[in-house]
Amino acid sequence: MRAAIRAHVGATAARAGLTPRALDDAPLPGRAFKNPAEAHARRYLEEAFAYLEPVGARLIAIGGLSGSGKSRLACELAPWVGAAPGARVVRSDVVRKQLAGVGLHDRLAPEGYTAEMTARTFAELDRRVEAALRIGRPVVADAVFADPSERDRLARIAQACGVPFDGLWLEADPAILERRLAERKADVSDATIEVLRRQQTYNLGPIAWTRIGSGGAREETLVKALGTLELPALAGNAL
Repeated sequence: MRAAIRAHVGATAARAGLTPRALDDAPLPGRAFKNPAEAHARRYLEEAFAYLEPVGARLIAIGGLSGSGKSRLACELAPWVGAAPGARVVRSDVVRKQLAGVGLHDRLAPEGYTAEMTARTFAELDRRVEAALRIGRPVVADAVFADPSERDRLARIAQACGVPFDGLWLEADPAILERRLAERKADVSDATIEVLRRQQTYNLGPIAWTRIGSGGAREETLVKALGTLELPALAGNAL
């Protein structure tokens, strides 16, 4: 959208015979323009169209217990997946609250976390993931994914859509997870230390996803994820 706006401004300037004070794009090779602003506008217009071109869908899932840094990593990783603006992030906490009809920072009552509501949440998460993949967009799915069936469904969705699938499992020392939860403010997630301790009793089953230690700085976790996903060239830029 910004590229299209810049193209519009440049075209308007060219039509009026004006030249912008500073042009950050050189004229395109093989084209002749009466006004540098025209070349400027054409460059932005072609970039705007390029952003809309599908670049190949892929599904990346990020799981782990509460406080492991899933949502933070999902948001920081998404811009580096595919073309701008990056992958679509589908977060279970957001989906759950949208289904419940409450604000994202409103705390849900216990009925918001019943088995029935959880099943609805993951059914909708799966639907949104598949819908984005079907139109050629990459997706980052963010949830605890404690149930092996939840992890298996995502792999099957990726297979059905014919796209690559990568699962990342974040883990850190329990004391670090508890500290992070205690320090949270204005977060979409309602997870508390008590919720984390319940999660630690779950039978997670075999976890085939790539395990990533997330107990260090956020930059370290991002670099590990980029490397796992074979995006090491972007790691320096991401920092």
